[in-house]
Amino acid sequence: MHSTRLGWAVAGGVPWIWPLCETLHFMGLALLMGVVSVFDLRMLGMAKGLPLGPLQRLMPWAILGFVINLTTGFMFFAGDPFQYIHNVAFGMKLLF
Repeated sequence: MHSTRLGWAVAGGVPWIWPLCETLHFMGLALLMGVVSVFDLRMLGMAKGLPLGPLQRLMPWAILGFVINLTTGFMFFAGDPFQYIHNVAFGMKLLF
């Protein structure tokens, strides 16, 4: 992966790719966690007044956040796979 054109670009061949991926990764995480937090608050009884029907309209945003994180995460891995392959925390992140 590191020897591919994508790996080269992310690893520093194109200087703005890594910061762009970082920014998109954090935005995707914010989208996903924001929607999950609203559902969690409702399940915990702290947002009883929020009906479930309108909350379902937020699911596409959560899915978008997940897809953004999946894509940018793959790009990070393509840029420097050896940094992640032997990282125990990365392995746990993939499992859970």
